[in-house]
Amino acid sequence: MFNNGSKRMIALVLFLGIVTYLFMRMWLQRRKLPPGPFPLPLIGNLHQLGYTMFICKKPFVAAIKEFTKEYGSVHTFWFGPMPTVNICDYTTAVDAMVKKGSAFANRNMPYLFNLTRSKFVFTAVHY
Repeated sequence: MFNNGSKRMIALVLFLGIVTYLFMRMWLQRRKLPPGPFPLPLIGNLHQLGYTMFICKKPFVAAIKEFTKEYGSVHTFWFGPMPTVNICDYTTAVDAMVKKGSAFANRNMPYLFNLTRSKFVFTAVHY
């Protein structure tokens, strides 16, 4: 029914349709969030974090400081397809998490964040 050229064309159209859908979905989500680096579908901003940590040999905190310089003290970073809002200013963090803490209660906590917590450092707090 279909020859090889038709199968390739159908596969290409499906692939481009899926990529377009993922970009549009991410773009629509991104409009509602604070500014941040442009994420890629499926990997988010992990490629930028990997470049900073493994190519430039800077620690994770230095990478976040670079994003803070460029996008401000409140910015969005995508860990894969999931956005995270980073608050890098003490007064803003107190205002958001203490004074208006009920607005942030019971947010989804990525499994990876549960693994990275230690006794003394919280990467994220789950209310």
